[in-house]
Amino acid sequence: MMDKCTIQMVKFVVAGAAVAAALWAAETAHASSTVAMVCELRGNQEAPAPVVTPARGCGRFEIDVNTNTIKYYIAFSGLLGAETAAHFHGNAGPGVAAGVKIALPLGNPKVGAAVYLEADEPAILSGNWYVNIHSVVNPGGEIRGQMNHFAALLNSYQEGPGVVATWPPPQR
Repeated sequence: MMDKCTIQMVKFVVAGAAVAAALWAAETAHASSTVAMVCELRGNQEAPAPVVTPARGCGRFEIDVNTNTIKYYIAFSGLLGAETAAHFHGNAGPGVAAGVKIALPLGNPKVGAAVYLEADEPAILSGNWYVNIHSVVNPGGEIRGQMNHFAALLNSYQEGPGVVATWPPPQR
């Protein structure tokens, strides 16, 4: 059985695919000005050291390269303590800590838009920004999610009856 956040992430992936298809269909001689991105927030993504927590979260972002704005929807659950802060951080890849770029409002879900600096756009679009949610128990950050262009949850639960998935796959 999939948990609530996994179900929400699947919805985000489906929505992202729909947005991508719509953008492709609407493509004309002018390039699209928006880019869809997603993230999955987990304690094991925290840097410099992973955090052991039951907390999970997911986010969906629409980057508008003409107006330098990020529209965001971020949902989470299971923090070990009350939320104290949330931010976009950059410029760093997975496993590397970086400074705060944009503060996010407290609360769940987080829905809104923020303006970023033009100079930060290449880092955002290359996946070098992340969302970090801080708590009373983990003031340095409890869950983190690297912004990516695509996320797919692949597991044996999605297979039909009679399919047994093993890892690693058999050698041929």
